[in-house]
Amino acid sequence: MPSEYNDYYIVSTSALISIADTIRSKAGIVGTLAFPSEFITGINAISGGGGGDYTINDIATRNFPTTIEGSASLIANYAFYGATDIVSASFSQATEIGVSAFAICSNLTTASFNAVVTTYNYAFLNCSNLSSLYMPNVVTIGSDTFWGCSALSIIDLPKASYIKDYAFSGCTGLTDISLPKAQQLSLYAFTSCTNLVSVEISNALYISNGVFYSCKKLQ
Repeated sequence: MPSEYNDYYIVSTSALISIADTIRSKAGIVGTLAFPSEFITGINAISGGGGGDYTINDIATRNFPTTIEGSASLIANYAFYGATDIVSASFSQATEIGVSAFAICSNLTTASFNAVVTTYNYAFLNCSNLSSLYMPNVVTIGSDTFWGCSALSIIDLPKASYIKDYAFSGCTGLTDISLPKAQQLSLYAFTSCTNLVSVEISNALYISNGVFYSCKKLQ
């Protein structure tokens, strides 16, 4: 992921969370931590540009509604990591989803990203209740993106071309999947998808070892 975007620098969200937690611990603060305006001016931890959807303070305090949506152009690393209040996410203009951006959002059930082209590693790791996913323009799905998304059953990936290592490992809710544009399936991409019975990958140019390891129902 680039270190800057639209003339604004993307601050590591995990670092901000760590800073906020340290300040709270040292100062004995409970509740919302307000960052000085000169610290947050011109910086947006979700979109990397001005006028974003959620502030650094939202992220540091994990202050999110059950439904999140907006026009951010990218979702930063760890942006919503572990935000268990989130049930639905929809960002119509985001083209990238960063590392662990929604990891361990255990109550997330639906996700829609019309413009996303790339998901980075662990983007939805262990989102165990994620059942419906809409990414019609995604091309590259990073390693472990949907690892452990055991409820995932509805996916729409008509343009997905590169499926990285362990991308859908442990997605036991998947019964069939169509990847008409898939060119490369990397190591163990669908391992332990134990209820998978049908796969359409007729145009794949490279299928790595163990892609369907332990998919016991796949004929």
